[in-house]
Amino acid sequence: MADHHLSEEQARRLWERAAQLQEDARRRADEAERALPVKAEPEGGFALEHVRQAAVEAGIDAAFVDEAWTDQQVGVDPASPRLDRQITRFLGGDVRALESRRVIDAPADRTLEAVRDVFTSESCKLRLSDQIGGHPLEGGALVFEASYDYTTGIGKAVMWSDMKHFIVRLRPIDAQRTEVHIRSPLDHSRKLNFSVGSIFNAVVSVGGAAGAAALAGVAGAALPLVIPAGIVGLTGVWWGGTRAYQALFRKALRVGQEGLDGLLRQLAVHVGVGSDVRPRLAP
Repeated sequence: MADHHLSEEQARRLWERAAQLQEDARRRADEAERALPVKAEPEGGFALEHVRQAAVEAGIDAAFVDEAWTDQQVGVDPASPRLDRQITRFLGGDVRALESRRVIDAPADRTLEAVRDVFTSESCKLRLSDQIGGHPLEGGALVFEASYDYTTGIGKAVMWSDMKHFIVRLRPIDAQRTEVHIRSPLDHSRKLNFSVGSIFNAVVSVGGAAGAAALAGVAGAALPLVIPAGIVGLTGVWWGGTRAYQALFRKALRVGQEGLDGLLRQLAVHVGVGSDVRPRLAP
């Protein structure tokens, strides 16, 4: 990993992000995060390797530290713990990234060239925006950005899932096989859908409230019965709207996952042959 220096705030955010990623995957980062050392910020900030070492010593897997660093570099802005819990309750799940892996039957250098060619081609129209953490064949990552061209397969996935960044890592398996891993953080998508879904529910509830008010206007003496009935009705409207939006968000995640899998299929076709596809929703 290249030599970088972080401010105390950046180091803190990196630790928190890495801990969150590990908690999602292994459900045990709470203890690790509490064990992180609290020290005065040295002049010039903390060296990235020192931040990484401290996290590893606290029990956080180095791979999650690398992911957290990459997320931080591409501008991923995680929700606060309190907001994240609200978002998770509203959306009905804690999927924070979409991921897909595929083993390509080609040497690492040829696979890397194919990734650049295919992902930026007219059939995908992604934009290569950054290279983080060193050379992609030495542990670094390529970062592609969505073009928002909805005429492509990945463009449709972006439209549904609101993915913004595609972080690509390559891992040579042997001289003739390379694993390609794509990861797309969903922090932006989760916050956006929480906001939009809440507004949707509010609008629906206002419509229900208007109906309840009209009913109260004609109920007269029955008003004591109408008020609790209206409250129950509005609660049902909000609950029903939330369930409907959760179903819509699950569909968005499925379409997004299909988009990532499609990228790797296109890559395999371009190279000539591929196998062992392993898509999954990241926790």
